[in-house]
Amino acid sequence: GLTIGVLDNNKPNAGLLRDRVAARLAERTGATVGFRAEKNSAIPVEVHVLDRMTKEVQVVLTGSAD
Repeated sequence: GLTIGVLDNNKPNAGLLRDRVAARLAERTGATVGFRAEKNSAIPVEVHVLDRMTKEVQVVLTGSAD
């Protein structure tokens, strides 16, 4: 019954990796991938996005370096 959120920082190929990890995690646990947001990696995520995530998801996949 958990929901996975994905916060994409637009790094090259990172979105593909996160999407595959999220799908695999959902498949193995029965969770759903229910929230997706994109942000610029150079600035913090907006407060309203964080507020929404805290209400809608229990697990967040984010972050990737070059």
